[in-house]
Amino acid sequence: MSAYTNNSHSNYNGALFSFKHSGHGFTGQVSYTYSHSLDMISNGGEGENFNGASITSQLTPTLGPGNLNYSNSDYDIRNNWAGDLVYEEPLKMSNKILNEVVGGWVLGAKTYYRGGEPFSIVNGGVLGSFHTLGGSLMPDLASGVTVSQPVNPTGSNPHSCVDAPCLNGGQFVADGNLAHYANQADFGNLRRNTLYGPHYVNTDMSVLKKIAQAERFTFQIGANAYNIFNHVNFAPPTGDISSEAFGLITNAEAPPTSPYGSFQGAAVTQRLLQVHGKITF
Repeated sequence: MSAYTNNSHSNYNGALFSFKHSGHGFTGQVSYTYSHSLDMISNGGEGENFNGASITSQLTPTLGPGNLNYSNSDYDIRNNWAGDLVYEEPLKMSNKILNEVVGGWVLGAKTYYRGGEPFSIVNGGVLGSFHTLGGSLMPDLASGVTVSQPVNPTGSNPHSCVDAPCLNGGQFVADGNLAHYANQADFGNLRRNTLYGPHYVNTDMSVLKKIAQAERFTFQIGANAYNIFNHVNFAPPTGDISSEAFGLITNAEAPPTSPYGSFQGAAVTQRLLQVHGKITF
């Protein structure tokens, strides 16, 4: 049996600051966005996940007090910096050959830095015992641990989660003993999307050159470089306390833009170079 309700709510607060400059062939913009969004289930639970750690099911039997769904949304990115630059060579030479060599260049670049994506700690080891749930079971926090106390004993560098677990599983089990996670007999008390993964940074660039131009004909050749600095961005660590990989980062984060699409998971994580030509007539 399935039940549907519109007894849900969400909230969003944000602020955007931007600076734009244009002149001498340059057009550039730098912006910063602070935002905080909360909801019950992101994207209506329809499976259109923003990140790989999305929870798309109801976590407790009721949506009243004690419900664990209402928390940070899947796309609660608190801090986001973005920079755009386009330069079009404005110089015109009297020498036709020299003008063809140095003129007609267009350079573009985009760089961005954002905070980490939210993710959840879950207990998948006893999920089968809770037949009223559709997908995820939240754990119990151990005595003395609060939701506002994220556990990262390795320090401020989350990338260290690649070599050693950066989450202390004992703090997410009621009696503090990780071996007893299978003894959980309730729906937990930790809300979804409580912790945040590593930050994300990426830079893309493009260059374009007009090779031939007539009255009704233009030929251009160029290249696009995605993740030009070949920087590795890490995904959130494994959040299932019943997994042997709990607290370890086992995947890299794919860039949001690539020759294969403009959505998460649409590309490989290393540098990509695309060469292209364009004829306009």
